[in-house]
Amino acid sequence: MQSHYSDFRERGAELYAISVDTPAVSKRSVIEGLGVQFPVLSDESRETIKAYGVHDRIANIAKPSAFVIDQSGIIRYKSIGDTSNRESIDTLIEELEKLGVSSGFNLSVPAGISLIHLPLAVTGVNGDSRSITRISDLFDALGGEANVHWLITTPPSTRDGSSRFQVFFRPSDAGAHFPADAVIQPDTGILVSVRDPVMVDLAGDPVEGKLRLYPGPNLVGLPHRDAGVRRVSDFAQFPGFLDKISLISIYANGTFHPILPNEIASGALNDVEISSGNAFVVVAKESAVLGFGIE
Repeated sequence: MQSHYSDFRERGAELYAISVDTPAVSKRSVIEGLGVQFPVLSDESRETIKAYGVHDRIANIAKPSAFVIDQSGIIRYKSIGDTSNRESIDTLIEELEKLGVSSGFNLSVPAGISLIHLPLAVTGVNGDSRSITRISDLFDALGGEANVHWLITTPPSTRDGSSRFQVFFRPSDAGAHFPADAVIQPDTGILVSVRDPVMVDLAGDPVEGKLRLYPGPNLVGLPHRDAGVRRVSDFAQFPGFLDKISLISIYANGTFHPILPNEIASGALNDVEISSGNAFVVVAKESAVLGFGIE
């Protein structure tokens, strides 16, 4: 669940785990042992698991279960049994999307260089009604000149031309004539360098669109969370896609990790998760469009 926490938050939901252990044991075995970042509640008395009908009387523990509860407290979906597999997680996400709740996302940008993507069409920043539609808006949201060294993108206006990478330094560089201050598209990936780490609480609606690639390197993010791409290996499901690219590179822990198409096709790779809010580099041989298929 921890690896999909951002997917739940992106859909305006909070994730809670309930343990029948004492708070001290829950903290040691679940929070510290598994490294989870979402709240873990203690139901030492078993009252909650009995109320939800998941009490295993023989073992005196809870059966592995999951519930989707709407903002009125009504149970909209429940699964009693093993909910740890990927299919169950995808089902929970689908049920959240049916509720149509307003979405939120915590964009965490560490100090130094990172490669990010905005999974929301942003209408709120840190509780204020505010949009992020251009690179200059993101520059301000990340702390402006006091914290941001630069932002790099491959805007659509240049992604099929010779001036591929555009660098944004400061608001004075902005303007319609300056490609670096581009409109942020649903698939825009942004390479960021900041002085201090920053967490930005975003509100808005999940972005819709297709991932468009142009010949050469592309900084991109996935606009679809329902396209079935959770890990790099999932790109193999799109017919013809791997033939159109020469490289996918994920930036993590201060290093770019290049992955070749034949590694994806053969499954001979150390698979990497693609999380919401993270972007990656795709070097394309030719133009391609990735949504629910290749055009």
